[in-house]
Amino acid sequence: MPVFPRPGEIHGAVNWRLPRLRAALASKTERASVTLDALFAMTTATFRGPDEDLHTAMARYFCQWLDGRGALWPFYQAWRDGVASDPTGEKAFARVTGTTPAEATGAWIAWVLGLRP
Repeated sequence: MPVFPRPGEIHGAVNWRLPRLRAALASKTERASVTLDALFAMTTATFRGPDEDLHTAMARYFCQWLDGRGALWPFYQAWRDGVASDPTGEKAFARVTGTTPAEATGAWIAWVLGLRP
């Protein structure tokens, strides 16, 4: 469910996808795949595959994490404007955040684990 704090402003909120993401983080078999670099490297076919529920949760909470840092729209704009030379968006992410997806994974996971349902 979105949150509308002020006119013209929208933010994501914790929803039913969080338990799936946390279950994957607690799983010995899935945890290694729950990284931002894995998310960036994912093909559409993989994203839409058997673990689509997990991938959607990863993407949702990645966007919320960026939004909470004021980096969602700058990232989106940088990726949109440079998609021809940066189809995965990794370079745009690095420019906007000053870190690579792999380097940011720990902070993102800590944030996810700290969310209150």
